Amino acid sequence: MKQESDYKNYNQAVSYYLKRELDKLRKYLKSGKLSRVEIKLIQARLHNLDGEFKASLEILESIRNEETFLMAQKYLVMAVVFGRQSMFQNSAVANHNALELYKLMGDQKGIFQSSFNLAVDYSRLSLEVLFEHYWNVADLHRHSFSQYASLIRAKASYYSKEAKYSEAIDALQGLIENDEFNDLSNNETFYNLLADILFRSHRHKESLTLYEKLYRNKKSHIRPRIIYEYTLTKSLLNKKALGPVDKNLEQGSEYYLLWKTLLEFQNGEPDKAAEYWKTLSKINPDKYLPGFDFKDEGEKNNHFLQFYNSMKAQNNSLKYLKKERGGNSEKLLKALQESEVPLRKEVLIEKIWKTKYKAELDDRFYKLVERTKKQYAVNILMEKSTYKISG
Repeated sequence: MKQESDYKNYNQAVSYYLKRELDKLRKYLKSGKLSRVEIKLIQARLHNLDGEFKASLEILESIRNEETFLMAQKYLVMAVVFGRQSMFQNSAVANHNALELYKLMGDQKGIFQSSFNLAVDYSRLSLEVLFEHYWNVADLHRHSFSQYASLIRAKASYYSKEAKYSEAIDALQGLIENDEFNDLSNNETFYNLLADILFRSHRHKESLTLYEKLYRNKKSHIRPRIIYEYTLTKSLLNKKALGPVDKNLEQGSEYYLLWKTLLEFQNGEPDKAAEYWKTLSKINPDKYLPGFDFKDEGEKNNHFLQFYNSMKAQNNSLKYLKKERGGNSEKLLKALQESEVPLRKEVLIEKIWKTKYKAELDDRFYKLVERTKKQYAVNILMEKSTYKISG
């Protein structure tokens, strides 16, 4: 049975791909050095890189009854495609298939990789027993510091999901202090994870210091995540409003949708915010729950919820609706009181008069606000085109 070392040309192509030397890779694909199946495997990776998941899976599914190593590679790549779509159960099935093939070959590197991937899948699915099992299997088959570092990162991520922030920070800092750590080509992913966990444990200044260093690297392969987390950390710490979505975030991507959700809340458009959240829930229902909530305990302190809760706190609604006076003033106060964030004039007009917004209603609205403030002795503030009750 042929081993990984027998596929030198394919391994060279994979190396070009992992290093993102795509010009070299495309030239290599035309060199005639790769078999038909090997070319398909590389093409599937490239489609996945471009977010063309359907095309990638179609290519992979067309590969059947090939040599064991190539079939293992098929399932390994397939798992990555599913993972990028947050389809973690599908990813786990593909990784299981890859693991069985690598075991058949006695391929230690393949056993490590597929076992490690399974640990990550089960961590994301919050299945602790399976996470620990496959983490230990991978640990038994590691043979390099890079693999050890990946295991520590997975463990720290799992601790963070369980809100065990101190354990996660200790694990990462112990790794970073290792003399071999600086030799890792992907050490920014470890610093990013540490910055994230520091933020979740409300050590915002330490977190921002790390994010500022990470943000300077404009070629980072995790730049969308860094941009999102850095911007929210900076805004929260400096008590500044969130600006427009960064142009480097792909429209419809997870971080784009999270940012847009917060922006709509900030702009006083909770219904629009709910639509963006609904899209997130469709993408990953295991993570994003109804009511702007998250499944895992460790997510209760993530960037989104800390920023969202800060907006709710600023709204500081008071309970004024005990006087039973009725009318539009009560409708206005009820709308402001029930909303956890400030609301735009247009939204309030639609709620009060049960009609689509018309500019002709502006004067009536302004007079209603002034009348309500006097009648109920309530302070209604208008900031950045939104209204809220202030104590």
